[in-house]
This record gives sequence, C-alpha cells and structure tokens, in this order.
Amino acid sequence: VTLYDTADAKPIGLVGQLLEAPEGNIWAIDSRQRLIRFGTDGTWRIEPAPTSALIAGLFVDSANTLWLAQDGFLYTRSLPQTSYVRTEIRANVVTGFAETPNREIWMNDYDATTSRGRTQQISPTGRLIRIHSQGLPESGMIVATAEGSLIVTSFTAGLRRMSPDEMSLPPIVRANAERDIITRAHGLSSDATRAVMVDADGNIWIGGLRGLDRLRPA
Repeated sequence: VTLYDTADAKPIGLVGQLLEAPEGNIWAIDSRQRLIRFGTDGTWRIEPAPTSALIAGLFVDSANTLWLAQDGFLYTRSLPQTSYVRTEIRANVVTGFAETPNREIWMNDYDATTSRGRTQQISPTGRLIRIHSQGLPESGMIVATAEGSLIVTSFTAGLRRMSPDEMSLPPIVRANAERDIITRAHGLSSDATRAVMVDADGNIWIGGLRGLDRLRPA
C-alpha cells in the first residue's frame, strides 16, 4: 500500500470524489475545497478551480472536458487547458454525472427551490437541453446503460430507471407517464439504494442497506 497524503507539499484531507479521465490522469476533490490531479510524474498536484467556493461535483467526459460544480453553477474546462467557462447550468447539491453511449451528458442534483431531485441534460458545450423530473423524494448516484437508459438511486424509494423513449417524450406527456421505479416489491433487497454501477456484461449492481443486488440484462 502506498499512501499519498500531500499535493504540492500540502496535506490532503478527506477525498470524497475520485475518477480517471480518458487522458490518463486521476482527478479528485480534496475536502470539497481543492481540485487535485495525479499525473504521469507520479505525484498529486493542486489544480486551479473557478472560484474559492466549496466544490460540489466533478466529472470528465469522453471528450476530455472537465465539468466542475462550484458556487451554484457548472463550469467547463477543456483538458489540458487551465481556464474555465461558466455555463448557464445551475448545480446545487450534485450527486452524480453520467454519459450515455451517444455522448449525452446528464447531471443529478438536488433542486433547492423545489426540494426535489432532478436530472439535467447538458450539451457538450454546456447548454441546458432539458430537465427531467425523477419523481423521487431524493436521489443519489446516476449511471448510463449500454442502451442509453439512466439508472438513478434513491435513499428511500428504490431505483428509478429512465429509458431513452421516456426521456424523448414531450415534457407534458413525460410528466403524466408512469414512472419506472424498481423497489423491494420487484425483488430489491432494500428500497434504500446508495451506489450503482454497470459492469462490462451489462449487469446493474446496486449497493443498498442490506448488501449488493445484481440486475441481469433481459
């Protein structure tokens, strides 16, 4: 085990988010205050952030664009550049990002104005395309499946699955459509779902209150 406890000679605190970018660097958020990067030189470096506010979320898409939620907005930065562009996207309490196979980018966050979770579709250039209501009291992580569906965890209401067909419906029709929610009644071990991932075989793994569930593709 190798411990890395400094970035640019400054102590690293609680690391809450960690990801590897397509270009090979590993990115992390240190104590919600600093953006840090593990480069090819084998050391952690402090990277510039848009503002000095707490960092609420981090994502790097397949085009090597870094997305950072800070100070109530979503910022973008093309790697390896260091300058950011503030988008029009509101980003409050961010719980996850996902990119579908056709390069649609989605962000899960908590809308403080409605006290509900929401899923926002964002263009590669940082424009808001649409907001998708989840129909959940709160939500957590989000992942995309190979066919383009989105899977959203919930702390109390199981899993929310949003298919490409559902997400393409007009807002009025979508608001009245029956929501695809998977709960204990459908075989989950718990309605309290926290973690979710899709493996190479298309299985959906759900981490919940009572352990791990696996949903096999149909």
